[in-house]
Amino acid sequence: MFQWQPGYETTPEAANQLIQRVAKAVQRFGMEVPAVFFLELSKPISFVAGSLVHAFTPLLGVYTENEHIFTDAATILSDRTLLERLICRIEELAKEADQGRH
Repeated sequence: MFQWQPGYETTPEAANQLIQRVAKAVQRFGMEVPAVFFLELSKPISFVAGSLVHAFTPLLGVYTENEHIFTDAATILSDRTLLERLICRIEELAKEADQGRH
């Protein structure tokens, strides 16, 4: 029987790098609270969102230099543990920035 083999799978290192990049971007724009709120709110539908991103990855990949960025993002959205790691990393960076101000 036919078995589909993906051309690219997100490695744990790629997922961690994307989590770090997204968390730093959120911190740079000072959007920690809205980002954490949105991510917590979207947990119930994150798998559906990840599936949609996976479906549109071939179309979206044409417009970026890194063609695997959408696959990595979809993997993070689809996996609750990775999504929770993203939320925790944003909170950690916010706490570090807050401690640096005091």
